[in-house]
Amino acid sequence: MNSNNERIDSTVFLTVDTANINPGNVKLTAILSDNRNDSPEQPGDPTNFTTAVDRDKSVTWQGIVKEPTTNPNDSVQIILIARKPGDNGGAKFLKHGILETEDMSTVSGKIRDKKKEKDEENENYYIVFTVNYDFTNPYILDPKLKMTDKI
Repeated sequence: MNSNNERIDSTVFLTVDTANINPGNVKLTAILSDNRNDSPEQPGDPTNFTTAVDRDKSVTWQGIVKEPTTNPNDSVQIILIARKPGDNGGAKFLKHGILETEDMSTVSGKIRDKKKEKDEENENYYIVFTVNYDFTNPYILDPKLKMTDKI
């Protein structure tokens, strides 16, 4: 168990109902959660979902099939993570504004190590993903990152 002030890596889980997702219901069939269990929002609504991150640590996004035993051949590919452009992006916690997939199921990025003035704000970003390698039909979610005050 971590002490309250220990910085840790964050993992965001994108759990997708691969059997039922379509462009009209993506926010109902793609659920976000994380390993921190300290999000100000409950897992679910991707627009309001916020993941806590710590300075000089990493954050990883991982795609998961909701019902792997029912749909054993299904898969979720996270293609990239991209900070929203301009002022819509808010704070800049990630060292790189665009992160591409490493292995078609995860994307990882490093959180900067210096404190900045906008650390009280959220960083707004997009998750671009697809299901079953259907790159002609990508889905986009827009959650947030929030910097902790751990030193």
